[in-house]
Amino acid sequence: MQVTVDGTTYELSFFTGSYNDNTGRFNTTEMPWWGDNTLAEAVANQQRTDSNNGATVSGGVDLYAFGVGDTRVDVHFRDSNSASLFTNQSINKSNGGSSYVTGTVVPAEIPEIDGAVLAQLTLVLGVGWLTAAARRKGADEGGAA
Repeated sequence: MQVTVDGTTYELSFFTGSYNDNTGRFNTTEMPWWGDNTLAEAVANQQRTDSNNGATVSGGVDLYAFGVGDTRVDVHFRDSNSASLFTNQSINKSNGGSSYVTGTVVPAEIPEIDGAVLAQLTLVLGVGWLTAAARRKGADEGGAA
């Protein structure tokens, strides 16, 4: 499932487990919104909008984690049974049944150059180069007289 927020597209997935057992996954590589409450909420809201308030990424309760404290993980969450997004919530770090949403940034596509367009561009540049060369030659001959 993909969502786009502020021009950046994220491929969303999830894993189920506790923070304590998966501390290495709570970073900006696996959760680009980690440390950014606003982005975490925007991604969760966009997923909700794109699914028409329906399916969540995990099929159950999705947790968009953005911070951590002594005993808690700070999250925004969505439940597949509700159209609502619950913001700025906390979940115990040892809760093993949690479905945390992860995301990777999808690289922007580089447009392909059509072969026919490339041939036309080459022709135009070639004609331009020949025209400039002829003008230089004419200027050189005219200046030598």
